[in-house]
Amino acid sequence: MKYLKMLLLLLLVVFMFGCASFHYPTAKSSESFTIPDLGIETTAYLGEPIITSGSGYYADGLYVNNSVSGSSGLFISLEINKGFYELTYTSSMYKYYHPIDKEMIKWYGTKGHDPSMGLQLRVGVNSFDVINTAGGYTSAKSFKNGLQIEEKTNYFIAKKNSLQQTVIYTGKQDNILKFSYREFSNDMARPAFTTDITYDMNESNIIGYKSFRAEVIEATNTEIKYKIIQGFN
Repeated sequence: MKYLKMLLLLLLVVFMFGCASFHYPTAKSSESFTIPDLGIETTAYLGEPIITSGSGYYADGLYVNNSVSGSSGLFISLEINKGFYELTYTSSMYKYYHPIDKEMIKWYGTKGHDPSMGLQLRVGVNSFDVINTAGGYTSAKSFKNGLQIEEKTNYFIAKKNSLQQTVIYTGKQDNILKFSYREFSNDMARPAFTTDITYDMNESNIIGYKSFRAEVIEATNTEIKYKIIQGFN
């Protein structure tokens, strides 16, 4: 009888841990990106980038196309904003989705919003919750019908902490085209890596900075038509 109880207890522990096991998506390798694509005629307006490059990765998840806010129980209100929520892991009961920007979910309690609180979505067959890093959760099921949600596979996410390079069109004076080259890291422009550059169209319609090259098709003081020949390496 004693051994039977021990066996039943062991089976119960195995069952509990088996149900609570988590499955993580396959790690995605980092890839570089260039916007717009090479060789495509594109129009940019004054103050807009003519090229943006950086690195990122592909992931599965949910894309929320709108924002919803309201009460989620006693002394708790939520704000779920538009954007991509990356699938981080699954269990036998739930799928967990982490926002790519922490400001996409906000939890307001009696002390207001705590930006240090890590929040994510937990989705089950009959549940839709917001959970926090402290182990608490609140139901957001009443929000679900108001949210426009799409499942996405292989959605490209630009890494915010990676180096991003961009060239912005800043206008034309006579036959001189003006641009601003900037480098970003953690969404912050680094002053030491912000440079104003000019090109004399009397010399050539090919512009470039570092490894970047583009063919200028037409330019005015308000817009520029061009094709990217080569991006930043």
